[in-house]
Amino acid sequence: MVTLLKLSLLKRFAKIRNIFSKPTSALFTLGAILLYGSMFIPMFRHEGKAIMALELMQAYIMIVLGISAFFMLSMVLSKHQSLFFLEDSYFMFIGPFNRKQILSLLPFENIWGSMLLALLASFLSAFQFSLHFVMPIQLVLITFLMNTLLISAFSLIMEWFYLKGIIHKTKSKGPRIFFAFIIVSTLIILGAQFYQNGFDVMASLMAFVTHDSFFWIPLFGWAKLGLVGFVSHNIVQVLLGFGFMLLFHVLAIYVFANTKGDFFEQAMLDAEDFSEFYARAKAGKQEINTDDIKRVSVKYGTGARAIHNKNVLLLKKQRRMISIKDVLIYIIYLIMGYFMKMPIQGYIMFVIIALFNQANVDTLTDDLKQYHLYLIPDSPLRKLFNTIKLPFLKSLGIALFFTLVSIGMAGANLREALVALVFVSSYVALINVSSILTIRIMKSRQNQIVDMLLRMILCVLPIVFVFATAGLLSVDIEANALALGITVSVIAYAIAGAGFVWAAPMLKGTEF
Repeated sequence: MVTLLKLSLLKRFAKIRNIFSKPTSALFTLGAILLYGSMFIPMFRHEGKAIMALELMQAYIMIVLGISAFFMLSMVLSKHQSLFFLEDSYFMFIGPFNRKQILSLLPFENIWGSMLLALLASFLSAFQFSLHFVMPIQLVLITFLMNTLLISAFSLIMEWFYLKGIIHKTKSKGPRIFFAFIIVSTLIILGAQFYQNGFDVMASLMAFVTHDSFFWIPLFGWAKLGLVGFVSHNIVQVLLGFGFMLLFHVLAIYVFANTKGDFFEQAMLDAEDFSEFYARAKAGKQEINTDDIKRVSVKYGTGARAIHNKNVLLLKKQRRMISIKDVLIYIIYLIMGYFMKMPIQGYIMFVIIALFNQANVDTLTDDLKQYHLYLIPDSPLRKLFNTIKLPFLKSLGIALFFTLVSIGMAGANLREALVALVFVSSYVALINVSSILTIRIMKSRQNQIVDMLLRMILCVLPIVFVFATAGLLSVDIEANALALGITVSVIAYAIAGAGFVWAAPMLKGTEF
C-alpha cells in the first residue's frame, strides 16, 4: 500500500514538472495562476463593505452545496466511468498488488479531484459575495473542507455501484436513484416552505436556506449541519456534521476495499475509454450525445454558407439545442444576485462571468482539421464567419435571455436595460473571438488554459482602458456609469472585430 501511495505521488509531481519543463508552458501556467489568484484579493479588502448576516452566510453555504450538486449530477449523467486513469491502471493491475491494496488506494485518488471541485464551488461563490460583503476567510476554508468530504463521499458511492456493476456484469441505477432521492427530498422541503409562507418567493427561499429540516438529507444535510454549526458557533452541530461525514468515509472505504469479485479486465478497458474522454474534455471538446442521433436534413447553401449548414445539421441530430449544463451556471448566479439584492450592474457581471466559463468554440477546431474547409472557393473572412456563427448565436441567445431575466429581477429602467443588452452582446463577441485568437497564436499547441488566459486578458482590457482614462480625466464614474458602459461595449466590439479580421487568414490553409 505504501508503494502504491509513493507511485501515485510520484506521478503527480511528474505532471507538475512536465508543465514547467517548457518556458512557454510555465509562463502561461504562472500567468493563469496569478490572474485567478487575483480573484481572492477582494476577500481581504473590507473597506466600505457590510458585515455578512447569518442568513447570507447560510445562503452562501446552500449555493456552494447547489454547485456541488451540479458537479454530482454531471457524474451521474456521464456515460464514461472508471476506477482509475489508464496510466494508473498499468502499474496497479500489472504490478505485485492485490485487490484490497488497489481498492484501498481509490479514496486517496478521489480526494484530489474532490478538492479541485470543492475549490471551484467554495472560492468562486466566495469571490462573488466578497465584492459586496466582508467574507470571513474561516468560513470559506471550512466550507472548502466540508465540500471536499461531500464530493469525495458521493464519488465513493458512485464507484462502489460501478464496481459491483462490472463484477456482476450489470449496469446499476443506484447512483441515479440516490441522487433522485436527494432532489425529491429537497423539493419537498422547498415546497413546504412555499406553502407555509403563503407562496412569498423571498420569504420562502430564506426559510428554505435557514430551516433545520434539510439536516435530515444524507450527505448534503450533514454538510449543512456542520457548516451552519460553524457560523452559529454551535460546536455540537460542527462535531455532528463532520463526525457523520468522516464516519461515512470510514465505513465506505472498509466496504469498498473488501468488495470481492473479478473486475480487473473490464476496469482496464474502462480506464482506456475514460482517459480518452478526459483528454477530450481537457482540450475543451464537448461530448456528443450519440444516443439521441436521428435522421434530419438541412438545405445546404453555396460557398462558405455550407459550413454553417453542416454545423446546424450536427446540432439538430443531437435533438437538444441547449443542455442543462449550458444554463445551470447562469441560474446559480441569478439566485446569488437575488439573495444579495444586487443592482443591474451586479447581475450583468454575473452573466459575463457565467459566459466566460461556458464559452466554447470547439466546432472551429474540428473544422480546421478538415481539408475540405480550405478547398471551399470563398474568402477566409466568410469561411471563418460561417464557422463561428452557430456557437456565437447559441451563446448570444443564452446570454441575452438571462440578461432579460436579470433586468426584470433588478427592476432596471429602459436605459439601463438597453445598455445591459449592448454590453452583454459585445462581450459575447469578444469572448468567442478570444478562442479564435488562441488558435491563431498557438496553432497546434492550443489548450484550454491558454484559451482561458487570453479570454480573461481580453475581457479585462476594455474595462481597464475606459476606467483608467475616466480616472485620468477626473470623470465621475457613478454619474456617468451608463455612458462608460456603452464606451466599454464599443471598445469590446472593436477588439473583437480587429481580432476576427486578423485571425481570418488562417482559413487560407497555409498555417495548419
